[in-house]
Amino acid sequence: KKRHAVSARRCVGLSALISGLAALASCSPAERTRTDTGSTTGEEEEQDSPIVDSGSYDTLIVHMWADERMLAPHWGNWSAQLTFEPLLVSNDDGDLEGRLVTRWESSEDLRTWVYHLRTDARWHDGVPLTAHDVKFTWELQMRPPPGAANWAPGSRVVEVIDDSTFRATYSTPDALLYSAHSVIWPRHLLQDLDPSEFWEWEFWTMPVGSGPYRYVRHVPNELLELEANPDYYLGPPHIERLIFQFGGNPLTQLLGGTVDAIEAPTDPGVVQSIADDPRYRTYSEASKTLTWAIYWNHGNPLFQDVDIRRALTLAIDRHELSRVHDMPGDAPITDVAPPVLLRGRYPGDAWPYDPEAARRILDAKGWADEDGDGIRERGDEEFRFTAVTRDITHRAAVYAQAKLAEVGVRMEIQPLSSARDALRSGESDAVFERFTYRELTNVVRNEWRAPVGFEPSSDLRRMLDESEQAWDREERRRLTREVLDLFREEVPVTVLFPLTSISIAHRKVKGLRTPDRVQLIDFMRELWIEEDEE
Repeated sequence: KKRHAVSARRCVGLSALISGLAALASCSPAERTRTDTGSTTGEEEEQDSPIVDSGSYDTLIVHMWADERMLAPHWGNWSAQLTFEPLLVSNDDGDLEGRLVTRWESSEDLRTWVYHLRTDARWHDGVPLTAHDVKFTWELQMRPPPGAANWAPGSRVVEVIDDSTFRATYSTPDALLYSAHSVIWPRHLLQDLDPSEFWEWEFWTMPVGSGPYRYVRHVPNELLELEANPDYYLGPPHIERLIFQFGGNPLTQLLGGTVDAIEAPTDPGVVQSIADDPRYRTYSEASKTLTWAIYWNHGNPLFQDVDIRRALTLAIDRHELSRVHDMPGDAPITDVAPPVLLRGRYPGDAWPYDPEAARRILDAKGWADEDGDGIRERGDEEFRFTAVTRDITHRAAVYAQAKLAEVGVRMEIQPLSSARDALRSGESDAVFERFTYRELTNVVRNEWRAPVGFEPSSDLRRMLDESEQAWDREERRRLTREVLDLFREEVPVTVLFPLTSISIAHRKVKGLRTPDRVQLIDFMRELWIEEDEE
């Protein structure tokens, strides 16, 4: 095999790059090794760092469903962390780990925290990152620009103690949780810009951050190019140049060799199309916090009885449905959507697949197929309803339709490009759509795009309020578990299966792994390129 070398220019500082010293080629890189087993099934051994020698230049081209503003708040923190750094991040267990912050301590009531920043973090233009940048970013977020009503929950009072230390006092626990994960922006470049024009700032298409990659160029609606930051405090990433390509057919581009990888393909057929192509590997992961669900319209008398909602849930084999969507057979199925705080900590029981129990419940509620046409009726009313889907949920809807028909319930499918709008309108009987913990709280409080008409128990409302008022992290976890347990019993929605994170990459891209290192963006700093010999 031929291992791509890490360029010698990675070994020198920014000033040497600018001055163009001829000594670049003589830089002595540190020796690092990786163990490559060649496996892509998720059972391979841990892979460490690539062998470093002098020479070549690594580039990775990724098709992305985004545009040149993918590093901006337009797309959230998801991709911004390629260029910008957060204070802390949540690990797989939902615990906090430091990034820009090295240590932090709180007051006894947990409302005031003192944070200590790294002293070796710099913006890509060489300016040191300080506590003044944090204060500027947070205060900007507390003055939400037009169109950002839910910009940041609660409020924060920030006091700069010195360049590497600041004190923050929070008005609510949610403000504390949000602050930990928000990326930081450069005060010296943004402080003189007009906040009312926030979304139009040119900075968002040519950002200067402090993260592992720095901006090189972009072509509107076509591509964004980044390069490895040689001064990144955690060490420069192994892949030296990233090109994100927008628009067009990702499968055509992948098979044609114009891109090396696809992040989160939206068409399930893409995975099937490359399944037998030896050039590519597919990596998939069942999300621990994001799911697909059927939202029931509780304004429709059909769905006002919790026993009926439970019967409809029992009638659908959600493990089989998950396999239909090419997910592993052991993908977790729950009746809720845990928050990040409980990621990996809430196994939860799910209502089983039990069509006989579903039939007994429907019988007991007076729904019977008296005329033998396969559809249950009660009096003059048939158990028939219409569910709204969009392209990405259509296959799940077709499967659910068939399973419900087996217990005498007729579900018609209505494709709609904007299924979420149908939730609040109340015009649809059911909607297949994404479901997260944020949506769970919306359902309980009947806010935003929650389905209409659901009346939660007083215990569920009270427990949700108590959980959101808890400052202690472990106490909040305990209360949130109780919220999830109560929600499961009341079945406001039928959770189907977790969202699947999928990446498809050329076999030369190393470091991805099913099921715990799947998303290209999240693990870009740890990936490398290694080409097989012809």
